[in-house]
Amino acid sequence: MPNDTYVAPVIQPSGTTFAQFQSGGYSVLIDNLIAANGPVANPSVAATVSVGGTGGSLAAGTYQVAYTFRDAFGESLAGGQSATFTVAAGQVATVTLPALPAGADEIWLYATAANNPTGPLSLYATGITSTSFAMSSATGSDPSAIPTPANTTGALSVADKIRSYRGSSGDQAFKNYSAFLSTLLRGAAIGRKDGRLAAQQWAAVFAVWAQAAREAASLVLLNPGTVSYKYSTVGHAVPSRTWP
Repeated sequence: MPNDTYVAPVIQPSGTTFAQFQSGGYSVLIDNLIAANGPVANPSVAATVSVGGTGGSLAAGTYQVAYTFRDAFGESLAGGQSATFTVAAGQVATVTLPALPAGADEIWLYATAANNPTGPLSLYATGITSTSFAMSSATGSDPSAIPTPANTTGALSVADKIRSYRGSSGDQAFKNYSAFLSTLLRGAAIGRKDGRLAAQQWAAVFAVWAQAAREAASLVLLNPGTVSYKYSTVGHAVPSRTWP
């Protein structure tokens, strides 16, 4: 499909101290990561559009665009709706967007249908990370996909999945993920946007777990503990460490 680019999830560090790690272990790292990766604010800066050039495939007509912010966990509400603009046959509409705010990984661009600038928005492009995007394709990413009705960004929105390892069946998250992929790959009907959001959300869950493991390793390595010695069976003093 046109206009689709995958952006890997970026997880903000937890800020966990060694004292917190000692008292709470991996679990406190997870909780701190959920708190550190809060929601992204909805867009407030209006997109601007300039039209010109040649070689574009967008249908001639009048449009408006809006956009959302995407983080590792979900999507913001749509905002920043542009003024109405008109494209002639072959022209390219270049959209100027704000820089990504803290916590956001990408922008998803929505557009109205040609000659219906006050009509519903549909998903035109994903994976935008720069402040400029050229609308040169005739077909959007998913013409059936509309903006989300609620801001679903932030790790708290998927906290149940992130904390699923704590349950009596700690491997249930992997089973659920495997079931999701199996359903997707065997051709079950699912909206393109819904499938993409679900896949990226699972990637974010695993990225949080991996970030917690990296931080645990770093905390251990940077806090060497107290050296003591014990004697092996052959009489050699062997150093050991404790973290009192």
